[in-house]
Amino acid sequence: MLVLAGLAYLVAARDSNASADAPALASASAPAKLDPEHGEPEDEARRPAAKIEVAGPATAPAKTLVPGQDDDVRAEAAAQTLVDHLNEREGVDLDELFAADAPHLRRIMDETLEYHREALGHCEPVVACEGQSESPRFVSRCERGSWEIQPRTDIDGRIVALLAGASDVEPTAAVYAAAERALDLRARWDPERARELFVPDYDFDELERVMARTVENWGACSLDGVDLANPRGAIFELDCEIGRHAMRLDLDDEDRLRRFRLWNKPRTSPCG
Repeated sequence: MLVLAGLAYLVAARDSNASADAPALASASAPAKLDPEHGEPEDEARRPAAKIEVAGPATAPAKTLVPGQDDDVRAEAAAQTLVDHLNEREGVDLDELFAADAPHLRRIMDETLEYHREALGHCEPVVACEGQSESPRFVSRCERGSWEIQPRTDIDGRIVALLAGASDVEPTAAVYAAAERALDLRARWDPERARELFVPDYDFDELERVMARTVENWGACSLDGVDLANPRGAIFELDCEIGRHAMRLDLDDEDRLRRFRLWNKPRTSPCG
């Protein structure tokens, strides 16, 4: 969604009821999740990409949305269009890039691109990440970090869901504050504080169980870096009494937690 070096990103999914500032693949009522035996889906975490310096403008050929292209080609075209817009390349029209029934994604990207443009500087053309089995993910190396992009497109090449986040970028103050409050709540559960921190329709019973289970299994934890960041969320690395773990959170437009997740341990990004 990141201050040290670590793990955070943006996830946005098509949802006709979603607000402009509610980027997530799961609904706001989705429970916190922990699966120490089997881990989480591979596309849920990643490590920071190597920092490089970029000399000169990106020279990627223009990508065109063509109905009938295979999924990987459509996804790469969409990812490159986002990078072109971040680089403020002339003639890039984001209005044509997003599906008509996902207008919130277009609004979210305005905030995201402005945030990443300032943080990352100029970015190179996207390249596909290695070792992927499902939705293709791409990375663009930038002057001050990297930008990982995983778009899902319809048959016409328009984005219906999107994961995007920058490495070597600090989360916002609101995201950091929410992360600290979440860890404090984990250590000292209080239902009133939980309802102040999370959206009203969160599954608080499940949240309490998950937090108690991680306290028992991991002990006390503190923030210890971020991997990918975006304006409304982050995945933080956690340094715990028993091992290293990860925590992801996403905020709504009132800075309440609408998505929260704990992982048994950090995993490696296909983007390297």
